[in-house]
Amino acid sequence: MTTTKKLTLSHKHAPRLQHLLSNREIRGWERDSDVYIDDGMFCVDISIEAYVTIYTSITGVLFPWSGGEPNKTSPANLKYDLSHINFLPNSVHNLVELLESTNAKLKVHSLWRYSFYGEKNKLSELFLRNGFKENHLHPEFFVGFKGKDGSKVYDLEFSISDSSSSNIVIDTQPMCLSDNFKLHLVDPAVGFSSRDVYELRKLID
Repeated sequence: MTTTKKLTLSHKHAPRLQHLLSNREIRGWERDSDVYIDDGMFCVDISIEAYVTIYTSITGVLFPWSGGEPNKTSPANLKYDLSHINFLPNSVHNLVELLESTNAKLKVHSLWRYSFYGEKNKLSELFLRNGFKENHLHPEFFVGFKGKDGSKVYDLEFSISDSSSSNIVIDTQPMCLSDNFKLHLVDPAVGFSSRDVYELRKLID
């Protein structure tokens, strides 16, 4: 489910408008018109293809939950030996089905990011190893670190992309997020199930 966001940039000075346009183009916006003058202002029309962005945690959603005990197959324990980290097949299947049927893109906000700090490509490699495809992953798949206290909330709030028409967060714990997000909680004892797919479709629609 993709949509097109449209926007008209305007400024009374042409060089300043060009600067604003350049910043938007870096973020994926495309120019739809030549610069024109409207009511004494220099203007240009731009647009961007937008899609639903789904943010996911890992443990309890795609990876077995160990009831609070450190899991022996966590990335920290395996020191990046990804061949031994296996996601729950049914959970992967359910999330892939949702991504493909909605054209949504996936980002990861899991605290696993700390184990992959400095090697962000390893985290996307882990997802590709476990059944996801390149076109499932958002260009900014790895949610960057913004909070100083390890809070996922701060990281999420600063990660919104212009190309997102809707932002849905999948986690196992409640979070106090802004109205820019819709939070869906997964039962960590079950993982991402067909019921979760059903509930998320309602959020997307």
